[in-house]
Amino acid sequence: MRQKIVLFFSFLLLVSFTNKGEDSDYISNYYQLVYEAQIKYLEGKDAEAYKLLKQAEKNCPLLNQTTINEIKILAELSVKFNKKKEAFHYIEILMKQYGFTFDYFANDSTFLPLKNRKEWKMLERDSEKIHKEYLGTVNLELRHELFLMKQEDQRVRQKPIDFEEMKRVDEKNEKRFKEIVKQYGYPTESVIGKYSLPNEKSLDVGIFIFHFNDIEYWKPIFLDLIRKGKAPADIYGNIVDSHCRSSNIFVYGIYSNVDSTDISEFDKLDERRMAVGLRPWKQEKKLHELIKKKYGYGF
Repeated sequence: MRQKIVLFFSFLLLVSFTNKGEDSDYISNYYQLVYEAQIKYLEGKDAEAYKLLKQAEKNCPLLNQTTINEIKILAELSVKFNKKKEAFHYIEILMKQYGFTFDYFANDSTFLPLKNRKEWKMLERDSEKIHKEYLGTVNLELRHELFLMKQEDQRVRQKPIDFEEMKRVDEKNEKRFKEIVKQYGYPTESVIGKYSLPNEKSLDVGIFIFHFNDIEYWKPIFLDLIRKGKAPADIYGNIVDSHCRSSNIFVYGIYSNVDSTDISEFDKLDERRMAVGLRPWKQEKKLHELIKKKYGYGF
């Protein structure tokens, strides 16, 4: 009888976790918390960053966005605040779901306080197996196809430009990408692996999305995927503003060389940006300054 009760409550927890993932609204309950946490982290306000990230985690299953790495930040801060079990939890997620190698953590002095723990030794022992299992989840065939699509996208933009050929390639890429999204969802890291993989060329799918033309088709699809945390949070703003280049009046202000005079209804900009998963405009500028100050480069 006791065993049945335990199984029943275990089932309820599983259902609750699953529903949390399916019902999560990342636009309303996640992105802004993580954006603010990244700012606090870069400013050295670790306690505030940790609190914001834990609230985001409570609201929605964690992502590990490429330009933020929120799970990695949580792993670091967990060590700093002597929450070692928590740190191992995040390290395991990074290794199993995001392809981080054990050496990545072993070579980072941040994680030195963990090296005498049994969990560390177990991860070290199992690291090759974990990484092999991760690579087994990567759809390499699709990754290779997308890489070739990106190559074609860049090839036809080399001078001298054949505009008819460029149009043909863009239409072909967009048609195929529609099929890919229908079949696999947006090709995130969980589908095609992270930006860099062993023996694989680096891949950024977002590059050729700038050149899609069927914007009204993509807008509701991208917004829904962003809301569910299943696509990069910047793709909606990117595809809309990329189509504004001819007029030089932008909707979301995604380009770093654009100022307030180039943005439609600038007083409502942050409202628009946050509604599609972007951070506030001034915070974006601040982020670039903090990254340049801390790491010596911008993006």
